[in-house]
Amino acid sequence: MNTVYSVLVKQHKTYKEYFNSIEQFYDEHAWAKAISSNTKISYENYLKEYPNGAYSDEAINIIDAIVADKKGWEEAQNSDSEEAYEDYLDNFQSGNYIKEATSRLDELVEDRESWENAKSIDNKESYADYLKNNPNGKYYKQALTKQEKIINDEKAWEKAKKEDTQKSYKKYLTEQTNGFFRDEANERLEVMQKDEESWNQALKTNIQESYQKYLDSYKKGLHANQAKEKIKDFREWITTKDTNTKSAYEKYLENYPNGVFKQEASKRLQEINNNEEALRKEKENDEEAWKKASIQNTQTSYEKYLTTNPNGIYVNDATQKLDEIIQDKKAWNIAKEKDTKEAYSEYLKRFPKGIYQKEVNARFNEISNDEKLKLEDENQWKETKKSDTITAYEKYLNNYKKPIYKNEATQHLDELREDKTAWEKAKNINTVVAYKNYIKDYPKGKFIPQAIQKRDNLLDIIEQDNMWERTERLDTKDSYTKYLNRYPNGKYSAEAQKRLNRIIQKKKDLEFIEQHKKYWKEIQHKDTKEVYANYLEKYPNGMFKDKARKRLDELLEKEKIILNFDGSPLSKKDLEYIEKNMPSNKIGRIIAFAGNFNEKLSERISGIFALLFFSLFGTILVVGLLALIIPHLKNYIIYVIFIGIFLVLYHFIMGINDSYIGEYGIYTKKRNQETIILFEDIKSIIKYDNIIVIQSDTASIKLKTYHFLKNILNNCKNNPWKI
Repeated sequence: MNTVYSVLVKQHKTYKEYFNSIEQFYDEHAWAKAISSNTKISYENYLKEYPNGAYSDEAINIIDAIVADKKGWEEAQNSDSEEAYEDYLDNFQSGNYIKEATSRLDELVEDRESWENAKSIDNKESYADYLKNNPNGKYYKQALTKQEKIINDEKAWEKAKKEDTQKSYKKYLTEQTNGFFRDEANERLEVMQKDEESWNQALKTNIQESYQKYLDSYKKGLHANQAKEKIKDFREWITTKDTNTKSAYEKYLENYPNGVFKQEASKRLQEINNNEEALRKEKENDEEAWKKASIQNTQTSYEKYLTTNPNGIYVNDATQKLDEIIQDKKAWNIAKEKDTKEAYSEYLKRFPKGIYQKEVNARFNEISNDEKLKLEDENQWKETKKSDTITAYEKYLNNYKKPIYKNEATQHLDELREDKTAWEKAKNINTVVAYKNYIKDYPKGKFIPQAIQKRDNLLDIIEQDNMWERTERLDTKDSYTKYLNRYPNGKYSAEAQKRLNRIIQKKKDLEFIEQHKKYWKEIQHKDTKEVYANYLEKYPNGMFKDKARKRLDELLEKEKIILNFDGSPLSKKDLEYIEKNMPSNKIGRIIAFAGNFNEKLSERISGIFALLFFSLFGTILVVGLLALIIPHLKNYIIYVIFIGIFLVLYHFIMGINDSYIGEYGIYTKKRNQETIILFEDIKSIIKYDNIIVIQSDTASIKLKTYHFLKNILNNCKNNPWKI
């Protein structure tokens, strides 16, 4: 900007020419900016700012051309065909969308050629290549349909081959009317039909030679394995007949349950089994008769065995047992008649394993332990009542032939069994009503706690289903939270957690948007280029990215203006002064300036006269006092006064300061002495009212007009110091 001013000042001698040149300059600058953007808005902005500008007619023509160009481009896009883009390129050879139209035309041509190539090859791979290389192609759907048709055809063929039956090949031919594998399917079907005819002929003949003939003709035929099995069946049967044993026939039937000779093998096996069964039953009957006689171990049982099995295996044993029983019975009758411990002891001595041993021992114990048994009965009954279970009552009743409390025990046992039956019934029904009925009918039942628990569990399941239905209907965070708190491992806990997470995430998203808006308001309130730059860096795709970028550009544009330290724009005279006395470029572009031309002329003159007055008064006073002390000094008083005035004026003129603030530091010039402090070298900044002192290791600078100067320094992007 400073260079621009210096050029304009040199080119134009009068202010009128100068200001005219400025107007022309801004007109040309605005036109150059419009051309640079080359958009409808940029030309409209130019016309709005310079309706009578030097380039207004040209701007209008360009806007019309842009509108026509855009309309032609939109029509081409809507048509999206080779002809449409060729028409656009012919009609708008210098249009703004030449590159896009050419690119799209090339894409369409390439897409069409690729499609024609795929159709000419007409296989799965060619269409796959087209789909891969042209995901947005105009023929994408057609290619996808073609590819799917070929894939379905291949799948149908693979399925038919895998099943390898006449039905599968006929199904393929029916469903795939234009299938690629129709000839192969017809050929395979014809072979299978001939195979089937040959096999049916072999089955009809049903001899080993016919199966061998089929196998010779169709080694890998549809029924090759069956033919082999049939031949093996014939050979196995010959071996089985030669062996002619039960195990041989069983093995044959096991290996060939549907064999050719199944009936004959079964018949022979049945004959062998019948013979064995007859012998087995005869022996079994004899064994059973002897076992029964032995278990009964009575005179009658042995006599019966000898009568029914006169040739039995155990005839001698039965005869011996019968004699022993007759003697045993005589001894038992004698002991029973005496009915004393001694008589029963004598019997046991003669027949320690006699058939009346139990009766003898029982009676012996009855006689000697009646009181003891009674006491045991009483104790057992107490334990039974304490246990109060079916097993306990059954045990009590079984342990004693004539229990004292038989009737009472039987009654309790019936009640417990009835209670258990009712409980089992309730469990099988497994409903709330069933458990309630059990609790009502058997209030003192053994299973009351389990029934209550079962009932409560079912009620809880019903309540959980009802609560989930209410929760789904409400569909709120509180409803899902309440459900999960009550049923953390419930039937619907996973779905409830999923929906709760969705609601929480939605709330977080809304909160983020509100926080984002609040953050944007804070940025707008601060309104500095740093906060806008930070926003764009933190949120490059944020809601307010366009507004932030626009405002940042505006603030950066403002930075290009050189201001006084008090914030006022510089005058033309100040700018000319800066051009002549521009400091070293070490501090970068000049942002603010204060110096020789900051004060008004009247203020500078009044300052000089005031300084002269006080300086002259002070000099006369000092010289007068010295003249009283040194008489001959009064002859030189006028010279001393002039010397004092000269020194005051020299000090005033040489004491004028120039101060500059640039992008990278601060520059001052005092009595032709230059001082530069870069921001990166600053060690401290001290403020006193409206003065600040900036210090580095090698220099120190004082600056006035503190308040606005503070804002200038704080907004220097390369200044890390904040005042």
